[in-house]
Amino acid sequence: MDYELNLYGGSIKLQQLSKSLYRGDIKAFKVLQVYIWVEFLNEGIIPIKWYTPNEDGTLVDFAYINNIEEFKKGKERLKDHISRLQNEDIFFLANF
Repeated sequence: MDYELNLYGGSIKLQQLSKSLYRGDIKAFKVLQVYIWVEFLNEGIIPIKWYTPNEDGTLVDFAYINNIEEFKKGKERLKDHISRLQNEDIFFLANF
């Protein structure tokens, strides 16, 4: 018998992405967000929704990657996000 296992996802609170960092250094906040997004993809996770940061951190809804197509979609979403940040001059010297 063959079984197919699909994992769905959940939510995680990222304490590093706090409201104080957002208010104090938004560029550092956004760079850290991209770094975490890359780590998520490396762990087989796609962030679905990033909530507004609060004092305790930022809540992120995520889904597990179940196939290569989902990974490619997640990677494209990250590339689009980085392009938007480059337009905002967040990564003025970055080469992605």
